[in-house]
Amino acid sequence: MGTVRRSQRRGGGGRRHDVPMVDLPRIVWPHLLAGRANQDGMHYGWETHEEIGAALAAVITGCWDPRTPIGTDH
Repeated sequence: MGTVRRSQRRGGGGRRHDVPMVDLPRIVWPHLLAGRANQDGMHYGWETHEEIGAALAAVITGCWDPRTPIGTDH
């Protein structure tokens, strides 16, 4: 596994390297502002997890070519 420099991780590094990413703040902030975090105030609530999972599934689905068998190189 390669090392990623901090400067690549910050400020949209995924976009610079054409890596599809989920916009977590767009999903998370409305939930936090509405008070839908877990009672400990530190963790996402179930609704937030569901939305993040759906967004991640959409990103992964968009990257996958169903004609390519899983486990083979493109």
